[in-house]
Amino acid sequence: MEQKTRHLLFTFITALLFFFGLGVYATSLLHPYVSAYLSANIPFFALALGLILSHSVLLKQPLVDLVTEIKAWSWRLALLAAISYLAVMGLFTMIGAIRYPHDYHVFHISLWKRLGFIAMALIITPIQTTGEEILFRIIPLKLVNRIRSKEIKALVPALIFTLLHVANREIAHSQNRLAVLLYYALFGFIPSYIAVRSDRYEFPLAIHAANNLFVVLFCNYEHSSLPSLPFFFSTRPIGTWMDTLQLIVALAISWRLSQDHSPERNGEERKHRRKDHEL
Repeated sequence: MEQKTRHLLFTFITALLFFFGLGVYATSLLHPYVSAYLSANIPFFALALGLILSHSVLLKQPLVDLVTEIKAWSWRLALLAAISYLAVMGLFTMIGAIRYPHDYHVFHISLWKRLGFIAMALIITPIQTTGEEILFRIIPLKLVNRIRSKEIKALVPALIFTLLHVANREIAHSQNRLAVLLYYALFGFIPSYIAVRSDRYEFPLAIHAANNLFVVLFCNYEHSSLPSLPFFFSTRPIGTWMDTLQLIVALAISWRLSQDHSPERNGEERKHRRKDHEL
């Protein structure tokens, strides 16, 4: 087994133990004393600690190398993917609120409490989603790097994401369990396939952060596994085929826009313009 694979396995196992061991234990101790939002994120603080301790402290390798090993990070690409995804999510939510106005409610809290929660969520939720992405998508993709088929590679995180969310409250309270399982599977597969095709991780990292921030800050729903203080609260049924369609549309539009504005595409266009100018 080559050194790189050993290091990845060490980081994966250590972070996993921190997540399911220290994280769960710390949650059981602290949940009576902290908000529901913080309590839900305690395991992810433990996960982040496990990643930093194993990869950065013990292996002495920058954690950022896990997402920039092949190509430099592009903030433009990440922001474009996140903003376009948020726009589609917002559009679907607006349509739902127009069709079913009695199922959407304004969540009233004081201004200072709102501002404090927004500031906290903008820091904590990206930590949560980034840790989850590294542990359950990026490292598994790197571990199966020798598999030639991009589709089979992407199936590994799809399976992990599906199994990881089986215990979520959304499954128990869903209108259609098959629809919600497919939702998690697609959330695991499609961004992974795009990452494998492009050798970039901006898309899955940005999409996951945008998805969770939308739920946490803008519009949450009953029986959510991400308790928060959003602007709006929905009592619409969850786990529907419409939810799955919404995800597919949001991912497709975000991927298309990201592809059109990728650093590689922009670099090729600049080369063509230089050649045309020289001619």
